[in-house]
Amino acid sequence: MAKYPEVKVEIDATSRRVDVLKEGLDLALRVRFPPLEDSGLTMKVLSKSPQCLMASKDFFNHYTKPENPDELANLPSLDFEQSDGKHIWCLDGPGGATAQVRHSPGLVTDDVFTLRQAALEGLGVVRMPLIVGGRDLVEGRLINVLPGWQPRGGILHAVFPSRRGLLPAVRALLDFLGESMEEVDFALMESG
Repeated sequence: MAKYPEVKVEIDATSRRVDVLKEGLDLALRVRFPPLEDSGLTMKVLSKSPQCLMASKDFFNHYTKPENPDELANLPSLDFEQSDGKHIWCLDGPGGATAQVRHSPGLVTDDVFTLRQAALEGLGVVRMPLIVGGRDLVEGRLINVLPGWQPRGGILHAVFPSRRGLLPAVRALLDFLGESMEEVDFALMESG
């Protein structure tokens, strides 16, 4: 907006799946996990969305820190709303090992910032995108619950009806998002 002060921006911040065409949106930003389904829309990948299992340091004053994925299921958890109602963390570990951990979250929401705040309050373990919780890892407010084991990452992307007829303001926004997402360096956060 600073670069193009005449452009007007209207943001609908929601985690629900939107119908870009039916709702008359210029674009939608999404984080999805591979494989990405074909929606019939044009897609521009902006960034990877690495994830981490996080909890507050104080959380482990009351619970034993897990040493392997199996021990995660015994801990209070927080999770995103799932369309099928199942709460499973798919983890990739050392040497190509994988694990699926079923858990019963005490808090379920589609709002990532509510999950972050609940984790900061010590209410449970959460799978959090580094773009949201990475600073908390770096600054020690949250810790990596099971180093060496990472939830599968998502892909941050924009979807829009078509490149043909794309308004110049929307094209400029897509270019800006593409450039700014390239600058995100998750390496420092992943070491947390």
